[in-house]
Amino acid sequence: MTAKRTDLEREALSRLTASTAAWLLGMSDSGFRAAKPPKGDDGRTYDARALVAWHVGRQQKADPLMDVPSSDSPSLERYRTAKARLAELAYEQACRTVLPVAEVRSAVVGMTMPLRRASEELGRRFGADAQKIVNDAISNYAAALRRQFTQGGEDDNHHEA
Repeated sequence: MTAKRTDLEREALSRLTASTAAWLLGMSDSGFRAAKPPKGDDGRTYDARALVAWHVGRQQKADPLMDVPSSDSPSLERYRTAKARLAELAYEQACRTVLPVAEVRSAVVGMTMPLRRASEELGRRFGADAQKIVNDAISNYAAALRRQFTQGGEDDNHHEA
């Protein structure tokens, strides 16, 4: 059985050389090594996912509350957890595994417009009932997407054209 292309790509991205990792982050080889990036499990290569998270963290302003081990309180732990979640979200967004809701919504509306135009043509040829069937299916699809990707659809007043 052969490995999938994505599996091979992921394997390659989990074992980058220092030179390739520096190139990926837009750094010189010497600057990359001087910055002491996190190494992979083998201690010689670099994992692209860990590098991106590390690099994003370096680009952000230092937060003194994140590095004060002596003052651990429940509030500080919640703050640190929230900061970690934001960093993960930024990483996922950078990797395009999560998308902004507005971008998804715009894409869905763009994809349903040809179907709406087709339903108008069906309405002209076969009557209003034919058009209603297609329009209802599109509306049901959009509503299902809203329910799937929002917290029960709350605060969602968007309506497709």
